[in-house]
Amino acid sequence: MLPFARRCRDFGVSVHLIEVGDEAKGVRRPPSWIHRDPGPAMKWSEIGTSAGIERIQRFVASSKADGLISTDELTLNWLSSHRDLFEPRCRVMASPAKVLETLLSKKAQVDIAERSGFHVLPTWYLERAGDGAEIPDSAFPICVRPTYPYSVTPEFKARVFSNGLQMASWLADFVSIRSPLVAQPFRVGPNIIVHAARDIEGKILAMKAYRTVRKFGGVAQSVEGFELSPELQENCRRFAAIAGLVGSFHFDLLHSEAEDRTYYLEVNPRMGGTTSKVIALGYDEPAMSLAAFRMEPPSYDRLATSRQRVTSKRSLAIQIIATLRRGQPDELRYPQESRTATLLNSLRELAFVDDPGISINDLAGSALRRLRPAVKSGTESSFQERSAPQR
Repeated sequence: MLPFARRCRDFGVSVHLIEVGDEAKGVRRPPSWIHRDPGPAMKWSEIGTSAGIERIQRFVASSKADGLISTDELTLNWLSSHRDLFEPRCRVMASPAKVLETLLSKKAQVDIAERSGFHVLPTWYLERAGDGAEIPDSAFPICVRPTYPYSVTPEFKARVFSNGLQMASWLADFVSIRSPLVAQPFRVGPNIIVHAARDIEGKILAMKAYRTVRKFGGVAQSVEGFELSPELQENCRRFAAIAGLVGSFHFDLLHSEAEDRTYYLEVNPRMGGTTSKVIALGYDEPAMSLAAFRMEPPSYDRLATSRQRVTSKRSLAIQIIATLRRGQPDELRYPQESRTATLLNSLRELAFVDDPGISINDLAGSALRRLRPAVKSGTESSFQERSAPQR
């Protein structure tokens, strides 16, 4: 993730990466201050293989890397399961592989969340066409999400259904469901995102919460700081201890405005899409990530920011275009406002709210982020992935 790499540069930490992608489709080059492996981009077919590990070992050795990290869950799990090939010379900056493997399943996450004291929405699991008949009509609308990354064909992030017939018809069209889908009642409200870091000895180094002012396609678009209640803080601490999390992670919670209650959705044991936003709002996730693994940077100045809210101008532009084309805002949006209000508020945010991905100190990197394909991307201190590995 580029903002993470920028912050490492500020620390005096040299950033190296291996690109992963299809050269034939064009792999975007990083800014010149990021030291890219001179060889061809790593193919997704190499992820999870011995040949892939051997290439990363050679790269770690040639770059004399002290830390190795990825923002992709399956890749991070793969690296963690081979940490003995890198450590102690190069620290794999991730939770133990068994922890990551467990948390890949949202079903396992729900179990830990309940034990940690979180409120959890009524939950059902769908594996094939015809499942879900037991869901009462009163539970609709229902939001359906995958329980395991990259486990369905075609892939999707989340869908909302107003009734059982609509959901059953959609299920029947799947090519493959390799891990159950999770179905929960859909609640309107902002997401509460809790970023935290826990060190290798089990100490929580930091915990800060943020509220999504706007969501588009179920993803945080505009974010501001939020005061987390002591109860939710304790729930997060207990979850981290039970799960055995190490390093940086973030919880995604949902506040139901109708019930005035906050529900657990998921935890991501890695950096994510809101990392750049929380850095801009003053939470030094890169510093916390290094500190969690006893890797103090050569120099360190505390982040200073006067921003109260940040956004993604790229996401806003896409939302404006999509709303104009479709005539109606997307079903996962927040707030649930009219088409006209969505357009006006998106235009206002586009004009007046800062985007942390755009920096006058890194114009090449800013252009890279604005022009990238609409997929997940990330930059790491020694290893980079740009989309989900094909499995």
